[in-house]
Amino acid sequence: RPEEYGCENRKAACGNSASLPQKPSYTADHLAAFQEKEEVRELLFVAESYLGRPLTSTDIQTLLYWYDGLGHSTDLIVYLLEYCIAGGHSSLHYMEKIALSWKDSGITTVTQAKQNVNTHSQLHYAVLKSLGIQGRNLIPAESAYLETWSKELGFSQDMITEACSRTILTIHQPNFEYTDTILKNWREKNVRHSKDIDALDANYMKEKERRKKSAVKTAAT
Repeated sequence: RPEEYGCENRKAACGNSASLPQKPSYTADHLAAFQEKEEVRELLFVAESYLGRPLTSTDIQTLLYWYDGLGHSTDLIVYLLEYCIAGGHSSLHYMEKIALSWKDSGITTVTQAKQNVNTHSQLHYAVLKSLGIQGRNLIPAESAYLETWSKELGFSQDMITEACSRTILTIHQPNFEYTDTILKNWREKNVRHSKDIDALDANYMKEKERRKKSAVKTAAT
């Protein structure tokens, strides 16, 4: 679903936004040149049909940025429009976050985009289930955490859901900041797999027992 791509800012949605092309302002001559291309004319027609309203000059600038600036094919842009509108999101500003994310991830075909959507959907619902969140989708700020955990920190879905489960076991409520702390701690300790968690837990219990014995010994003296 499109909610998985929501975030508070462009950097959160797309990782290293500095590497992405900046959004230009196309002149009237540029627009005329673009509209000489049949595929661009078709794209604008389809976009207007999907949005159910005439395109504004800002809309056209945005669509051309996806096509020209980001280098997305018209097929990929049409799929983006379909995907977002089917999910109840008709804002081009919202769609642009996904377009930027796909560019940053090297997604160039509809097939790749569909695979990306499926992967994010699975993680999205796995996190909702692990945190016991029902009756709503993740808000943009929460979705941004998923992007960080899976892309920036590089954790698998199993590791992310384990951190979510530990959050509930420890503080008994969903808290993305707490889960984020767990995962960043694992990253610092090079914990990448479940067996690494087991070793970390064993070391923690040994240290806890050592401190307990030390405290008892100190109290007895």
